[in-house]
Amino acid sequence: MTSEIEHLSSRQVVAGADPGSVEALLEALRRALVMGNAETAQTRFVAAIERSLLAAAAAPEDAHWRMHDLALTCDRAGEAHLARGRLEPGVDILRLGLRIREQLARMAVADDLFRATVEVPIELAASHFAIAHAYQRGARAAEALDEMQAGIAAYRREVEAGGDPYALDTLAAHLEDAARVARDVPDREGMRALIGESLTLRERAALLAPEDTDLARAFVEACVWRTPDLGKTSAMWLDRARRLLVDREGGAHSIPGSRRLHNLVDTAGAPYVSG
Repeated sequence: MTSEIEHLSSRQVVAGADPGSVEALLEALRRALVMGNAETAQTRFVAAIERSLLAAAAAPEDAHWRMHDLALTCDRAGEAHLARGRLEPGVDILRLGLRIREQLARMAVADDLFRATVEVPIELAASHFAIAHAYQRGARAAEALDEMQAGIAAYRREVEAGGDPYALDTLAAHLEDAARVARDVPDREGMRALIGESLTLRERAALLAPEDTDLARAFVEACVWRTPDLGKTSAMWLDRARRLLVDREGGAHSIPGSRRLHNLVDTAGAPYVSG
């Protein structure tokens, strides 16, 4: 296996000129992980990626496509490590893909097909989330939270100003994921702040698209299920959920199952009313 990797990595071809070269190294890396030659395979693989990046820079007319393919290849290689329980090498290669996407995000790409096909900021955020989930599996909550926050920042820059209710709903879900990580750190204040942000976004999404009652239901249910984590501010959120339900009753966008949702809100809010 080592000789195969050395042969592949010594070839004077790079991704783009020969798309199979890095792909072959990726497959060699996977086999090496099974056979125990991971360190050598890792070194050769990273060297091939770096050479391929240099080659991409020398052909700017399609460098963005090559770089995107290399980032995807890094994703697959990193996941191969993680599947074998190799946290640090897996994160290292995932982070290499992240750096490639950071370069792509800074490039002024005029290729309309690429811009329509590849959402670089979203993929950049996804790279951060993948690293965060790797740290979660390794029980390293503080580092996972840092990566979640970085991914959220990248995603927020892309979607928040646009006012797409479904993108805002997705951002809210990422914030909820980060809140769960913050609870594991533990960082209760940080957790509550993240939950508050997520509820604000869910409410905004519901108001932007009143015809989609699923968004309204998601906001109300999130207010209910997050009650134990929010403490005293739960009363405020439950009141906002109740107000949304009342506003929709009898209108064109009434929420199916409204009575059940009212009961959930009232039950969750009972301790705050009696207190």
